[in-house]
Amino acid sequence: MAFFNSAAKKAFDAYKKENGSDKKLPRISELNAEYAMLLERLASACNRQSVRSSVKSAESSRKYG
Repeated sequence: MAFFNSAAKKAFDAYKKENGSDKKLPRISELNAEYAMLLERLASACNRQSVRSSVKSAESSRKYG
């Protein structure tokens, strides 16, 4: 258990060093909202990639077909 406490202390110390000691930790709801936004971006990027690959496939079939 001491290992987890020291790992947590290191993580919090690193956060304080990076963001300033007076800044509070983000709330779970804020983190969940940010995570949902990132998932949405990832889904739209995957969708764009899928569309691009299908367009390339259609172009190559027209070229050679």
